[in-house]
This record gives sequence, C-alpha cells and structure tokens, in this order.
Amino acid sequence: MTMPCVRSGSIEITRHPVVVGAEPVEVTFVVAFAAPEAWGLLVPPDGPPVKLDLTAAPPPCDWRATYAFPPDAPAGLWRVQVTDDTASVVREFRVEREGTKARTRFASFELRPHEAEAGEPLVLRGRVEIESGGDWAPLAGQIVTIGFHGADTCGRHLVTQALTGDDGTFGAFATAPEEDGDWRAELDGGPAFMGSRSPTFLTRSLPATEIVKYTIRPYPNDRLKHSGVLRTKNGRTRLDDLAVTVSRGGVSVTDHSTGNPSGRFTVITPRSNGQWRASFAASGGYGSSHATQDYP
Repeated sequence: MTMPCVRSGSIEITRHPVVVGAEPVEVTFVVAFAAPEAWGLLVPPDGPPVKLDLTAAPPPCDWRATYAFPPDAPAGLWRVQVTDDTASVVREFRVEREGTKARTRFASFELRPHEAEAGEPLVLRGRVEIESGGDWAPLAGQIVTIGFHGADTCGRHLVTQALTGDDGTFGAFATAPEEDGDWRAELDGGPAFMGSRSPTFLTRSLPATEIVKYTIRPYPNDRLKHSGVLRTKNGRTRLDDLAVTVSRGGVSVTDHSTGNPSGRFTVITPRSNGQWRASFAASGGYGSSHATQDYP
C-alpha cells in the first residue's frame, strides 16, 4: 500500500503523554486538514490500526475525534493519521503505562514581554524537574520544544527548541507573532522518564505605532516647545490620551494628554542644544515607538 503524500495541516492531542492505568483514558484529537471528507486511524507500535470516528470541528479547525485508550493499550510510540486518500496529516505521540517510569514536570515556564509588536524579540525561560525519591530534582541535558498557538489558527506550530542545563533550567529566544495566542513548552519522554507539558502562557500582539511630524521650536523664557503626532504605523488611527516623553541627557518631561487635536502632543522643556528624543512606551494596547530631532 502506498502512503498518501503529506499535506499541510496539524493535529493537536489533549494529553501528553497518554498514560494508561486501571481505567480507560479518553483523548481528543483536533485536526487542521481542509478536506470535504476525511478518515482517521490510530496506529499502535504493534497490532492492527484502530479507526477514528471523525466529526466536523468548530472553526478554525476542520475535524475532531475522541478515543478511549483501554488499560491494555500497548506502551510505546503511536501514530495518528488523518487522510482523504490523496493526502494526509500525521503526528506521533507516546503512550506510557502508569508507574513504570519517573514522572517529569515543568516547575516554571514564562515569556517576556507578554505584550509585544510583531517582530519584536521575546525571551522564554523555564525549569524542568524529574520525580526522584519522593521529591523533585532538576532534569538536565534534555531538549524542550516550544510551540505557539495563534488565536485564529488551528493547532500549534514549533517555534524553537532549548536544552536544559544542570539546574534543569532552559532559555530561548523567539520573535513576537502577528496575532494573539498562547505558548507552551513540551518535553518528550525517554527510556527512564515520561514526557510532560508546561501550562500555556498567553501573549498579546500590539499594533505598531510611530511618532510623526516631530518638531522643536523656541519658546518664551529660554524654553523649547516640542510637538508631534502619535499614530498607528499604518497611519490610519491617531492615538488619544496616551503619554509621550521628551528627553535629552538628564532632562525628561512627559505629556499625558495626546489628542489636542487627535494624537497630537505638546511638551515644554528647558532650552538645550543637541539631539532630543520623543518616546512612547507601550501602553493602552499599543506598541512603543520613538522619534529624534536635533535642535537647533
């Protein structure tokens, strides 16, 4: 039998790993696979495939299925496959038997900043531990995969990987996506331990901003008048009631009333020659921006 070609898609599995014990364990598979009809199979490490009953899933996903793994389900590497006979999407996952391996856990997982413009750098950090003698100890030298699930997309895609250090900690860098969503770290299982997942960490994508028409003019009593407009980077929206700070050297003055008219700020500072900087720190659901101007 010829395997169908792999089409772009994804399969999200509600448990990682699937741990079987005395009772059946129910697992849901959510699939992104655009096809008018599709068929699902679970392929165990040994034995015949098991048919999955697919039903239509709410958008943005396409299909979903639930299967109860019996207590005697074989441990090892399984495969779930969804196909329409011309193409398929496939994902492997582990089934473990309760009590046969040490458990692992993510003692921490975080991302900073949790609000950022698309393309800005993100820092991801966490710590992985393994069950040891009734307590938890650092798990070193293991690869952690980090994925992102966009609010308007189905499934999670791999973004980056990191290696745990001697203290179980890991760190990685990523780029802020264009949509809101959540991040999750995952550890695959090994011969002596089970895999695990971190809690999800929500992030928000901020619209980019810019400061335009920044000018500096003389003002009475040996002062300067700074003015400009704060708006979204696409130029469509001027932003009201937000703070713009003008600074140079040890001088820093903030205007808290952009919107005179819409998006316009005015700041009065002591007179000083050189380069000035007008800055907007991310707030109000908008990303940061700045502009510079020399005086005179």
